[in-house]
Amino acid sequence: MESLLPSSEGEVIAARPGSNQPGVFPRKALAPSEAVLFETRPALLAEHRWAIGIPTAFILFFTLIVLANVASGQGSIALFGGFGFLLGILLLPILFAVVRWLGTAYALTDQRVLVVRGGEYTTAAYGELQGVTLAPHSTNLVFEAAPGPARPSPVRDRLVWSSVPYAPAIVIFAESVIQFYRLRFRQATAVEKVVSDSMAKEITCPYCGRTIDLKALPRENPSCPYCSAPLSPVAGATG
Repeated sequence: MESLLPSSEGEVIAARPGSNQPGVFPRKALAPSEAVLFETRPALLAEHRWAIGIPTAFILFFTLIVLANVASGQGSIALFGGFGFLLGILLLPILFAVVRWLGTAYALTDQRVLVVRGGEYTTAAYGELQGVTLAPHSTNLVFEAAPGPARPSPVRDRLVWSSVPYAPAIVIFAESVIQFYRLRFRQATAVEKVVSDSMAKEITCPYCGRTIDLKALPRENPSCPYCSAPLSPVAGATG
């Protein structure tokens, strides 16, 4: 999925899709300095089509039967009582689906992607992700984990936003967010390493493993005084 990489955080926020639903993601899951860039819920009927569609069809069917009996003058207390009982039973799965839907939310922050379902949170930092795609013939966004060593977040191989409304626009935005903050993280890591290495007093030779005092290295063409291997003053630095 190709996307234009934003040049600033302001551009990221400016490109936020109109389907953003402010306040739907629980703030208690966020770090104090973490900012939400985009948040939404799945489409209710798409996420729970069977739990809502089947009971609704039965409700309509029994409603037509009751109305037909009333129209023909055959309505009775037993008929209305039975209809009320069936209506209560059929409404249960619909109410349960609505409660589950209200407990599901997705978010992109300035640090990671998150999912909450029924009080259970799943998250992945942008540095752990390879990208995001739209699953074929669906409105599911699939965040693919980058290959590499074990990751601290419980993302496993992928993290899925299911039944996302206006998914094509969101997948483009999500991809640009991942690329922007992944690049920012790498730049910050590189700066930290340069600062750390510039304050180091010693380096470890990557060839013989001996510790070398930086003051003992010549400024031009530095090499290990023990094995004569060529060295970079910042490689293998220690405090």
